[in-house]
Amino acid sequence: MKKLLTSFLILSALLMVGSVSAATKTVCSSGCDYTTIQSAITAASAADTISVGAGIYTGDLIIPTGKDNLIITGVDKATTIIKGVSNVAIISWPLAAPNIEILSSGVKIYGFTIESPNYEAGKYSSGIVIGASNVEIYGNNFKTAPGNDATADEVSQAIQTYSNLAKPGVDVSGLNIHDNSFTSLVSGISGYEGIYVNLDAGTGNITIDNNLFNGDLIRAISTERAHTQITLNTIITNFAPGIPGGYQGINVRITSTGNPLDVSVNGNTIKGVSAGKGFSKGVYVKSANGVLVNQNVITGNTVALDNDDTLELNAEYNYWGVTTSAEISALITGYVDYDPWYANETRTDLRNVGNVGGEGSDFISLTVPDSIAYGNLYSTPGFETTSKQITLTNTGSLAVTVTPVWSSGAEIFKRVKFSDDNTNFNKISSGEGTELVYSKNITATLVTSNPLVFSNPISVWTKIKIATGDTVAKLKGTQSGTIYFQAVEI
Repeated sequence: MKKLLTSFLILSALLMVGSVSAATKTVCSSGCDYTTIQSAITAASAADTISVGAGIYTGDLIIPTGKDNLIITGVDKATTIIKGVSNVAIISWPLAAPNIEILSSGVKIYGFTIESPNYEAGKYSSGIVIGASNVEIYGNNFKTAPGNDATADEVSQAIQTYSNLAKPGVDVSGLNIHDNSFTSLVSGISGYEGIYVNLDAGTGNITIDNNLFNGDLIRAISTERAHTQITLNTIITNFAPGIPGGYQGINVRITSTGNPLDVSVNGNTIKGVSAGKGFSKGVYVKSANGVLVNQNVITGNTVALDNDDTLELNAEYNYWGVTTSAEISALITGYVDYDPWYANETRTDLRNVGNVGGEGSDFISLTVPDSIAYGNLYSTPGFETTSKQITLTNTGSLAVTVTPVWSSGAEIFKRVKFSDDNTNFNKISSGEGTELVYSKNITATLVTSNPLVFSNPISVWTKIKIATGDTVAKLKGTQSGTIYFQAVEI
């Protein structure tokens, strides 16, 4: 009986221990459990919640090991401010002196304005430094002091992860940084950096999703890690391209060792705040194996995409701020598959040349020389260009429309004619005997009244032609230019 009773008491005690729920600890200037966030962290157990009231909390924070699944939440991100204090001399780079260090897995931080230390000449700040798995940072406003030096050595980060070199064996798998805003604390010529993910020992996915980056931004997101998903972020810099200035929107700085990297850059917007602003490189990719750059809006940057690999990079279904294959090619460096692409920012107007006679084969051009167009004057009636032959084989399953795209100039008044025998240029485009007026900007596709549609292999001739009986010629707004004939699936 005593043995049975003893066993019952032990079991009851174990059940009571197992039923203890996580505690909530409060922090505020008065009337709460603690007056500093660090004292609450020190006292907290794993899975506790620290609820922080409105106020400015100055001081660096350490979340050590043994605090797994700790939640730290602010009552209102507009009024609950964590202010870092430690800066690092640039001579000590790449040393990190965390303003918030996270060494326990499963930690969540949300509902704060998180400010860097104030700018100090010759120094940078490290921001949040993560050295554990399954950390979630969301719903915060980050304000990071930008550097103010011409060499951009003073650039501070808002968030970064420990590298495998700094902490051998570190694993940040499961990291999720989402729904935050990032901006500059003050103005500075060399800007700030949003997120830098270093190479760790982990193999699980991490996600950087639906964040807003703006202000004096030199670079928004960098990753040296495979298994990284960078999705639906809006990246807008105040800077013009350059160093100092806007350097890179997204930097995929990983060297492939043979296995696919499993990195996705999808659905992001990368641009400058206004005309003349942007990045030197909207997206930079060091190794293309297993990297996808799709469904993005990448506009106004000096180079939209730089693939530094000899392998082809998949960059289909993006909007590049232009409409034609030739214009996109001028914005891209390296071996890149950008076909198909979108011709508008809302990504509803899809263009495709890759299924029509091979890459670029459908861009046949007709040049309009200076002799027939003088600024705002009209050309001579009876003008016609030399005809060009277009031979296209549609290898896709959809019909294709061939449309002319004007590569330069302002407003255009013109006619384009097709023929299948190089003599009768009214034979196919019968509706083009009437004047057609186009008043589109240079990025618009100018479609003839009766565009040539084909679904089988076809060979036709085309030319720009002004009828001899016309009293008003039809080219306006440029001294010369080129019309490219683009095939688009319909």
